[in-house]
Parts: sequence; C-alpha cells; structure tokens
Amino acid sequence: MKMINFTKDKKRRYRKIKIGLLWGVAIGIILLSGIAHAVSLKSIQIGSGSIVGTLKGLPHSINPVDVQKSFILLGTNPGDSNPSGSMVAVEFSAPNEVYLSRFLKQGNIPYRFHVVEFNDGVLVQSGYTKFAFGEQTRNIALPISVDTTSTFVLIYPAATENPAYVGSPNELLVTAELTSSGTITVKRVAESGASGSPAVDIAWFVVDFDSDVDVQKGTTTILSGNTTATEPITVDFSQAFLVVTSRGTTTSQNFNDLFVRGEFDSSNNQLKFTRRTSSGDCIVSWFVVEFTDATSTQSNIIDASTDKTEDVGITGVDSVRSFPVANANNSTTTEWNIHTLDPYLNTGDPSTNLNIDRDNATSVDIGWFVVEMPPVKLIQPDGGTEAQSYAD
Repeated sequence: MKMINFTKDKKRRYRKIKIGLLWGVAIGIILLSGIAHAVSLKSIQIGSGSIVGTLKGLPHSINPVDVQKSFILLGTNPGDSNPSGSMVAVEFSAPNEVYLSRFLKQGNIPYRFHVVEFNDGVLVQSGYTKFAFGEQTRNIALPISVDTTSTFVLIYPAATENPAYVGSPNELLVTAELTSSGTITVKRVAESGASGSPAVDIAWFVVDFDSDVDVQKGTTTILSGNTTATEPITVDFSQAFLVVTSRGTTTSQNFNDLFVRGEFDSSNNQLKFTRRTSSGDCIVSWFVVEFTDATSTQSNIIDASTDKTEDVGITGVDSVRSFPVANANNSTTTEWNIHTLDPYLNTGDPSTNLNIDRDNATSVDIGWFVVEMPPVKLIQPDGGTEAQSYAD
C-alpha cells in the first residue's frame, strides 16, 4: 500500500480544511435546529357543505392532517334564528375528518371551514367539554403546558337544550381565557340549579407557537350605559389579527347587549369593541396574535352592514396560504343568525376580494382580518432557493 507523505505545509492545509469542515457541519446543525422550530405552514384545506334540517351532526372528510399541528376556523350561515338549531361546534373526529354538531334538527346550516395545518413550530391541543345546567365557570386542564405569551384559544359553543324552554338565550354566550400555562377557563352568566341555564357543549383549540409569534391577551369590560370600550396596545397591526369572545353579567341581557365587533384602531394604537345596545356590563375576552416573520395581515371594519353578502376589496394575497377571520355584533334580542358569518377569499391568483356571507340582512357591524402566511424557501444544493407549494 502506498503511503502518503505530508509535508509540513500540506499538513497545515489539511488541518485547516478539516477544521473548516467541522465548523461548517456545526453551523449547519445549529441553523437546521433553528429552522425546525420556526413556524412553517403546510396547508390550508377549505371544506364547505350544509347541515340539512334532518341532521344534528355531520362528518366532513378531509385530507389527513396532524391534529397536534392543526386548528379549525369555522364560518356558518344558518337559515334559522333559534340558537339550538343554529349554534355549531366543530372538532377533529379523526385525522381525516372534521365533525360538525348542533342540538336541534332545525333548519339548514351552510358552513365553510378552514383547516390550518403547520409543518413545524406549533403545538395544537383540542378537546370537548360541557357546561352543566346552571354552571357558570369551568376550568379545563391542558395535557401539555403552554407559553402564555405565544398562545391563543378558539372555542365553538353549541346549545344542548332549547333555550326557549330552559333558561335564556343570552346564557349561551361563552368567553375563553388562558388563565395559566396549564389551564383555559370558559365562563358565562347563568342561573344556578338543574332548572336554570341550559347546558352548553364547547369544542376548543389551544394554539401554541414555538417562535415567530407574540400573543397579547386580556379582558375588557364595556360598562353599562356604553356601547364601546377600548384597550391600548402596542402591536404591528400589519402583522396581527384579533380573536374575541364575549359574555354578559346578568341573565336579563340580550344579544344586542352582548355580541361585539372587535377591531384594530391603529390610528389610536388601541383595540376597540362595539356592541349595539348598552344594558349591563359586557365582558370581552381577546387575543391579539402578532407574527414576527414575513406573515402579513390586512384588517378593516364594515359599519351597519345590511347586505347578506359583503364583497370587500383587499390587496391581492395568495389564497392557498391565506385565511380570513371575522366577527360581528348583533342588533336583535335573541336571533342567532344575525351575527353568524361565513368569510372566505375568492379563488383568483392573487385573491383580491374577501366575501362575507350571512343569512339575515338585519344591520350588524363587522370586523375582519385576512392573514397571508409567507412561502417556505428551501436551500438547494447549488445554493438557490425554491418556493414550496402548500396545496395538498
């Protein structure tokens, strides 16, 4: 076997090359480790259909997802005003199935959902709980503790009794709060006892980001006699969206006192919450989800909408990696199908319109947000990059 004879210079060059390679490997491991925990969108699946009047529940098939990295945004457009037939809870019944449920077989409910799934950087916990008759507060223990500064909560309540016969419809309004790293708390106003407020099912999602997201949260009270309240906040409004839930403080309040429109008042660096009438205090629980990567958002309001379909022009987004969020108040006392919204983007490339459908044209105030996630760039062997598609 031939022996290699290194000169001193060759040995020095060899050691430099070897050290350089080792440093390169170490840096690569560090970089890859950081990338592994960055928020990375995998896909957004959109499904739509209708729960017909003969059904209480409906399974909807989807492409399989990792349910610990996915959450559901649900929009409905119920044709009936009774909450028992119009309130819809939504959950993953399997990795390849979304399940929608309500209490009464009453009226058709057109629906549309967005299943937002991430490759990495997110932990989603979800579950189902129930308020018993007359129960006002329930603490839900999370299997895995979360970082409260990067986590938000979604809930989807559904009546389990007909409020026309048991309790009052306003006792169906539920707020969600992240009260500790291991607990979410759901609250409502309720009359105690087995003959008191109706039972309510609640499907919930807790979304915790590893990085690239800051979440601010709180509760704000719209005081009796007022229809608005504000909350000062420091946030980049062009990279954030708002999630709100609301509840009352007395069982004599109505929907027009309790449902709120939540918005960004960027000119005054504050959140603003608006209801239609001012009886009693209204408690608003809110989460402001702010991205710190290349995600961009758009938001605005619609005052006194009396259209069944709002067609809102937006700056063009890639609909494959974008999703809408919307909320509304209610100008009636007990009609559930006034404030329920079905927001969706048109399918153009780019998408330049946000559509918001509802069944009833009674006046409401709407707040909306459109979130566009950034495309993922993977480093090629030749040093180039390639944009990755999110479509399944």
